[in-house]
Amino acid sequence: MARQSNGQVSIGLVGGGKGGSALLDLLLNWPAGKVAVVVDPKGEAPALGKARALGIPTAVHHLDVFTYPVDLVLEVTGQPAVLNDLLRAKPPGVEVIGAGSLRFFWDLLQDKVTAAHQFQALLGASRAVGRSLDVEATIREILEQAREVLGVASCGLMTLDPLTEELRSAASLDLAEEVLRQLRLKVGEGITGRAVKERRPVQSEDLYNDPRVLYPDLPKQSGLRSLLSVPLLVDGSVMGALIVFRRDIHRFTEDEQHLASAFADQAALALQNAHLYQRAEERAQKLT
Repeated sequence: MARQSNGQVSIGLVGGGKGGSALLDLLLNWPAGKVAVVVDPKGEAPALGKARALGIPTAVHHLDVFTYPVDLVLEVTGQPAVLNDLLRAKPPGVEVIGAGSLRFFWDLLQDKVTAAHQFQALLGASRAVGRSLDVEATIREILEQAREVLGVASCGLMTLDPLTEELRSAASLDLAEEVLRQLRLKVGEGITGRAVKERRPVQSEDLYNDPRVLYPDLPKQSGLRSLLSVPLLVDGSVMGALIVFRRDIHRFTEDEQHLASAFADQAALALQNAHLYQRAEERAQKLT
């Protein structure tokens, strides 16, 4: 398959209905491809409106797609006659994928878009740590990124007091505030205390029926059903835990645990930076 000079695949989309419109949304966020034209005989087709608003060329007849420099044509109409016409008329080097075979391509696009979205979110969290000494604002931004990318209902952060070995709420979003602000956990207690003690992610698929939960009424009051706690680790020390909540019974996958751990690492760095800055300020005051 031929490629554009910038390495992107030039794509022609045939079919501007709901399916074509949804596919166009994915293609617009796919860095390896660029939509060259959208084709549909109905002028009011949703994908045509989106394309025109973005300055993407549009056409009426399905064979018009080949008048544009395309490497790949995606046929979304589901009409056998349209697909057969495209296969017969396609120039050398141009690939055509029919609606019946688009499932794999759709999944591939979603995987790539999801991975790119996750990378951008982690990059945003990393930038937040480096650009501000306001630890509360930085932690909140990290929590917001984690909530969005993980698709959870809420999340929060508990920090560890090394003298009392007690975990207390340090920051939270929305529903997590109702739960975390009432919690006082010792290391080893509950889901989060165990995550801190064992220095690994610990989860509860069903908080309503988990004997490890110390305050069983709190999840029910807030409507939170499952939980994942990830320790905040810096230079071998535990500083607390990142906790994410869902409203349904859910087992967090290894990928979700790794992703949550990446955000926990950024939160731990933000806390460490705040502590180092505080110590430097204290030393400067003593010297003065």
